[in-house]
Amino acid sequence: MSSFWISLIEISASLNCSTKPDVVVNLTTSTITTTSIALSWSAPNGNVIGYRVEAIGNPSKNLTVNSLFTDITGLVPGSNYTLRIIALAADKVTEGDAVTISRFTKPDVAANLTASNITTTSIALCWSAPNGNAIGYKVEAIGNPSKRLTVNTLFTDITGLVPGSNYTLRVIALAADNVTEGDAVTISRFTKPDIAVNLTAENITTISIALSWSAPNGNAIGYRVEAIGNPSKRLTVNTLFTDITGLVPGSNYTLRIIALAADNVTEGDAVTISRFTKPDIAANLTASNITTTSIALSWSAPNGNAIGYRIEAIGNPSKNLTMNTLFTHITGLVPGSNYTLWVIALAANKVTEGDAVTISRFTKPDITANLTVDNIATTSIALCCSAPNGNAIGYRVEPIGNPSKNLTVNTLLTDITGLVPGSNYTLRVIALAADNVTEGDAVTISRFTKPDVVANFTASNITTTSTALSWSAPNGNAIGYRVEEIGVPSQNLTVNTLFTDINGLVPGSNYTLRVIALAADNVTEGDAMTISRFTKPDIAVNLTAENITTTSVALRWRAPNGNAIGYRVEAIGNPSKNLTVNTLFTDKTGLVPGSNYTLRVIALAADNVTEGDAVTISRFTKPDTVTNLTAKTITRTSITLSWSAPPGYAHEYRVEAIGTPSKTVTVDTLFANITGLLPLSNYTLRVIAVAADRLTGGDAVGIVTFTNGLDATLRMQLSVSVSAKKEEKELESMILPEIKKYIQQYLADNRFNLTWKGLRRKNP
Repeated sequence: MSSFWISLIEISASLNCSTKPDVVVNLTTSTITTTSIALSWSAPNGNVIGYRVEAIGNPSKNLTVNSLFTDITGLVPGSNYTLRIIALAADKVTEGDAVTISRFTKPDVAANLTASNITTTSIALCWSAPNGNAIGYKVEAIGNPSKRLTVNTLFTDITGLVPGSNYTLRVIALAADNVTEGDAVTISRFTKPDIAVNLTAENITTISIALSWSAPNGNAIGYRVEAIGNPSKRLTVNTLFTDITGLVPGSNYTLRIIALAADNVTEGDAVTISRFTKPDIAANLTASNITTTSIALSWSAPNGNAIGYRIEAIGNPSKNLTMNTLFTHITGLVPGSNYTLWVIALAANKVTEGDAVTISRFTKPDITANLTVDNIATTSIALCCSAPNGNAIGYRVEPIGNPSKNLTVNTLLTDITGLVPGSNYTLRVIALAADNVTEGDAVTISRFTKPDVVANFTASNITTTSTALSWSAPNGNAIGYRVEEIGVPSQNLTVNTLFTDINGLVPGSNYTLRVIALAADNVTEGDAMTISRFTKPDIAVNLTAENITTTSVALRWRAPNGNAIGYRVEAIGNPSKNLTVNTLFTDKTGLVPGSNYTLRVIALAADNVTEGDAVTISRFTKPDTVTNLTAKTITRTSITLSWSAPPGYAHEYRVEAIGTPSKTVTVDTLFANITGLLPLSNYTLRVIAVAADRLTGGDAVGIVTFTNGLDATLRMQLSVSVSAKKEEKELESMILPEIKKYIQQYLADNRFNLTWKGLRRKNP
């Protein structure tokens, strides 16, 4: 029998369970590149042992970390990734909920960016797609102006640019969110400069042409200038002008201006003109076989090119001809004339000319004629003559007299100077040929010089109708004098003295007075010595004063005989006044009341200087009115008045009491007592200031007042025989009017009151 043992083992076990971790917080991304995204977050509440990180996309990524950050790499550029962070419990099995964000990686850089078809205002761009993904492209042209556009193609045209300007061209790939951008691929290009305008050629010489132009639209850093010919020239400038030198005289050149951008490489289109240089000057010009009407010329060919020659004989008449030989004969010229002879080389266009080579020659002169005298002065005589047939190079002029003169001139007129005034001269003119040796026959005339002007001409003793003249004899010779008085009336007389009187003139008139010296021929006259004078105006007449007020006097008068342009009116007193008028009346104002003035009117000639004698009258201004007139003391038969003196002057005062009876007194005080008045009478009291002539009175100042009466009760006893049957009221109406009539004889202004007190009857 077999036996076995069964052993029992006791197993004890414990069960550990982990709770679910909390959600991480503050999940953020930073440093996103084309192939990576950096993540960071904050630890969740509770405990975690680590984190599972997931990038869900194409390709997806999955990793576990025990830090609060990580980089996810190996991603595709421009792709969208969902990023999840899941906290892990210590068993590395229990997971929390995921926190999730979504991000794109940066698109990669576009490749092979190129610019083509560059014009003045546009640039065409194209490029290759970047690695990874891109939904579109942002295209930028950075310059002035800048341009920005977004496209979903691999090419575009940028337009609206400025000619000749530098632009930085950038292409930036965009992720599908149209927000996430890749790095820019960049190139720099200039637009084509525009064409230069207003190209002109000037200052063309034999070996150079000056060019100028206007700047093109947009920008240009400089210009390439080309002269295409034989030889050709090329230069670069940064101005709007230049000189092209070293050219061949008389040659044709095509001239081109090409604007350059700031890179000195990009060029605009050329603007072109064509010009000839000036031919050079002909050499060895000579003149031979000179006659009265022709000159023979010959010369040598110039340097460079010339197709022919223009020949000019500049004179009167001028001649102009063109030929292709090195000699010519100029005919049809005028005798004795100076000709400037030009030979000008012509370029092949028969328009562009060289500078002239010049010589000057005279033809042989002919004979002079027709001598005349003009402009005879005191010490000179002007001669002129008609030109001879043809011309003369000069003339010898001889005045024979005292003194004699000899001079040579090259005009058809001359002044002979240094002669004696009022003297006779024989004048000869002889024509000279161009050699200044050969002479023609003399032509002769005789003339007096003008006498000189008299000196110290004065007018004195000027009256209303006459003036005395005197003067000194002039330099040189004079046989007598003509004296003219020009005015109304005019007079003319001839004297052989140095003085004279002119009479019969009009008062206040202007006369021009002239004295003219006469030569011995009694025909030739000197210049007039002239002065202008006015005769004295006559006296104004019928001066009267009217409308005299306290401060003014109105004056009137009649015009004097002859002429007067105006009148000076004077009021001589304190203060004095002076004014000038051109009427026959005026008001003198601003005078002092009650003052004496001497009033003068003086006629003025038209020069406002020459005066006639004064007409004079004397007048007082009216005294002013007194002030503060007061009745001081009033009695039954008198009134005492007082007042204040008026402005100005008053010699005395006339005091009037107008009433019944009226009274007048004159005093030289500021008070007066008027007596002999009636009691209880009404009086108008007036005070009038009187000037020192005791005639001129001012305006009256008045007051009205009454003389005094007696304060009394009038008792009257009337015996009335009436019927006893009459009622008292009826009696009152009969008696009171009778009493009133009686009293009114004495109290005319009704200064009383009647009262009926009743009737007393007598006993029978």
